[in-house]
Amino acid sequence: MDPYKLEGPLVLLPQIAESMGFDPSNFDVSDLVTFCQSLDSSRKISSSEVCILGKLTLVMPTTDAVSERSFSALKRMKTYLRATTGDSRLNQLMILHVHKDKTDALNLIEVANNFVNEKANRKQLFWQIFMERCAH
Repeated sequence: MDPYKLEGPLVLLPQIAESMGFDPSNFDVSDLVTFCQSLDSSRKISSSEVCILGKLTLVMPTTDAVSERSFSALKRMKTYLRATTGDSRLNQLMILHVHKDKTDALNLIEVANNFVNEKANRKQLFWQIFMERCAH
């Protein structure tokens, strides 16, 4: 978005809006949407930057709370003891931490059984380790 291309249409916006029947002194987001939808082709070209700015305003989050919480969680996860944790593992830990409500509901024994039963060599390795520990 070029600020120099935006300056002119923003200055002309109240005059164009008034000529189209809008009240420039009480122009809100819904008026901007209606304004952009009702532009004819010649005005659409001159006001395209204003319409793009309006669309960006509609999809922009009002706060950065979600990203701030993610960084706070990352600070808690990446402690001194985990300083050498690789990016892939840290990403997986963060996903588990962010979705804590879903991970707390998991039955860990069921997850472990599914993991072991997924491949035959895991099952064999599990039984091998189990038998070695029982022998000691």
